[in-house]
Order: sequence, then structure tokens, then C-alpha cells
Amino acid sequence: METRLKFSLYKKPDDIIEAARIALKNRLYVSGWQLFNWFQTAKFYPTDVEGIVLAFREEIPVAVLFAYRDQTSGVFVRKCERRQGIGTDMVKVICESGFVPLFTAHDYRSTEFFEGLENRIEIEYEWMDQDEDV
Repeated sequence: METRLKFSLYKKPDDIIEAARIALKNRLYVSGWQLFNWFQTAKFYPTDVEGIVLAFREEIPVAVLFAYRDQTSGVFVRKCERRQGIGTDMVKVICESGFVPLFTAHDYRSTEFFEGLENRIEIEYEWMDQDEDV
């Protein structure tokens, strides 16, 4: 029997620091990619962060959405948890808080995820491919 996920949104500075620590401790990032640096920075500059959403399965963090106040945002879901709607649900949580995230796709998998959001949710968001001119 599959257990339900619990989503937690962290928006206050002290909570953002704690969420960043949880994400780092549980390696909710790809080594060498931007989320690691974002979590490190959030520990010192939490007021630059709009919010962090963590997804927990049986009290274990399995996914994260990170959103800076300037709308720059990123999502990471553990490989064994992917393709179950967790990323989409985290986008819903941050959007329902009144924030419009801006996602940047870094490879074909993230491009497919963000393009597919248009078919899965009816919430306003923006995304751009890393190769697009801004």
C-alpha cells in the first residue's frame, strides 16, 4: 500500500533556513546543479526566498520546490518518486500561496515537465528554456 505525501510550504525566514537544511541533509538536488547553491545561500539570505515546498513520504523528504522572490524557481524529485505528480503538486502549493514561479529548464526531462504543466494545472506560471534569449 502506497503512503500519502505531505506537502509543507516554508515562507518565514527561520522556516526557510530549516527547509534548506533539510533539503541539503537529504540531498534533494543534483550535484553540481543550481539547487545546491540556492539551499546554501538561503541559509544566510532567507529573505531573498519566497518559499520552499518540501514533499514528505513517511516523514522522509522526497522532493523540493525552491522559489526566489524574483520568481526564479526550481524543482527536484527523487528518481524513484518521479512521474507520480509530485512536482506538479508542489507547483500547485506555491501558486496557491499567491506566487507565480518562473522555471528554467536545464535538460530535456525538465523541459518536458514544464511544458506538460500546461496540461496538468490551471494556475498561472512562467517557464523559459535555458537556451532562450531573455
